[in-house]
Amino acid sequence: MAEGRPEPDALVAQLKELNERSRTYGRQFWQVPLAYLAAAGVIVVQAADGKHAALTLPLALLVSGVVGVFVVWHLASLCCAARRSFDGIIDLEEALSLPTKATDWRAGHLWAFLVMTAVASLAALLVAGCLLYRMVCP
Repeated sequence: MAEGRPEPDALVAQLKELNERSRTYGRQFWQVPLAYLAAAGVIVVQAADGKHAALTLPLALLVSGVVGVFVVWHLASLCCAARRSFDGIIDLEEALSLPTKATDWRAGHLWAFLVMTAVASLAALLVAGCLLYRMVCP
């Protein structure tokens, strides 16, 4: 093999690893936001049942909103990682003289999950802020 150029077996191993990473990113992209929404929903419903102190619901919403911000941050990182993985797969397929299976990066569905999570997080933060404001300034 030429000096400085990896062996085809090494390129194939890299291609397999990138394919596995892209599948992992894809799974996380729908599992993480839906798990967040389910957990936030359960927490808010439990806090809103009227059996707890008045401060419980705003604090539950505040915590849900803050966790949502971190979930949005994670999803943005996942989108960047998925893009790098996609680009790496294309580069490796070209280096191995394989036909590229996917030549377009279409991340609309990824951004939809990110926006859905961001809106839910922002809504939780806004409602928590309004409830806390009403408690402080009746």
